[in-house]
Amino acid sequence: EESEAPLIVPPFPSFSPGQMGKVEAYLAEHSFTDWGFDVFEFDAVAEGHSLWFVSMILLHYYNLVGAFALDARKLSRLLVRAERGYCYDPRRPNVYHNHRHGADVALTVFHYCNNPVMAQALDGTHGLALLLAAAFHDYRHPGLNNACLVAARAPLALTYNDQSVLENFHAAQAFALLLRPEHHCLENLGAAALGTFRKVFIELILATDLARGFEYVSKFKALLAAADGGPGGGPDFEEPGRRLLLTQMALKCADVGHPAKPWALHARWSRLIAEEFWRQGDAERRRGVPISPLCDRHAGGNFAKSQCDFVDFVVRPCLVPFSKCCKEDRWTALVDANYARWRELEKDAAALAAEGFG
Repeated sequence: EESEAPLIVPPFPSFSPGQMGKVEAYLAEHSFTDWGFDVFEFDAVAEGHSLWFVSMILLHYYNLVGAFALDARKLSRLLVRAERGYCYDPRRPNVYHNHRHGADVALTVFHYCNNPVMAQALDGTHGLALLLAAAFHDYRHPGLNNACLVAARAPLALTYNDQSVLENFHAAQAFALLLRPEHHCLENLGAAALGTFRKVFIELILATDLARGFEYVSKFKALLAAADGGPGGGPDFEEPGRRLLLTQMALKCADVGHPAKPWALHARWSRLIAEEFWRQGDAERRRGVPISPLCDRHAGGNFAKSQCDFVDFVVRPCLVPFSKCCKEDRWTALVDANYARWRELEKDAAALAAEGFG
């Protein structure tokens, strides 16, 4: 069972007592430890500051603020700025890759960290890096995917030589933001500790590139196979490379993890990512270039089938071995239930339309 220790709710800088009272009342009724915690509803209560509250609460929950002598005021300013600039163009915010996605991924990582296998494997530096990387992993996302940027020879693609373009950009922009004097909450770390944090933080965000999924999953499955039947019943994650790989898998699973959430949340995230893909396709159509796969809102493909493909080729390859390692069945059980529902909807156009996917 996950810990039910009380969560400390720091006050948001500009909130009145009445505004804070609403947040505190909501969190008294809805626990972060609930796998079905509704980040959309919470973001509305928090008036658009779900990422700030989730990050601040979790960093205090694990005593990472105290353990690393983080400057809480600078941390707060960092998170305020991150929320404001999470989308590349705040005037045209993304419907999926925005601060709510960052908050949701951080909350999912929180659940993973409470798993006994993860809790035993993590040290403070990897825990701090994992939570902050979860929060910042899509910072300044332009609402376009890597393939689109590479095909257009966009400045970002040229800067990063077509390699993990967005992931390199997110990591670089996030760390540059963190190092600003007014945001540098890690300034009390020594040079060596900051260097280790930076390495882990970057490697975590780079691991979210779906195009490199096979690389990480293959390494992880090989690690599990080598330890199968061993004295501890699983790998020894004391070795830094193994610990890093475990945290990379955790972030990868959390990033694509909405099919493991209750149907209502999963369906809502699915609608949003579809709309963001379609907006990319609309932009490609206006430019007169080929429309990327899954990005043509007029193509008339079966949305339910595309979700099944997403589960088969992206979600399960990551989540199944990670769940096996963590000895946790419930994450994959919900994926299986949602997958079965998509298979039913695939055969029933009217029911699919009734779910909002017509």
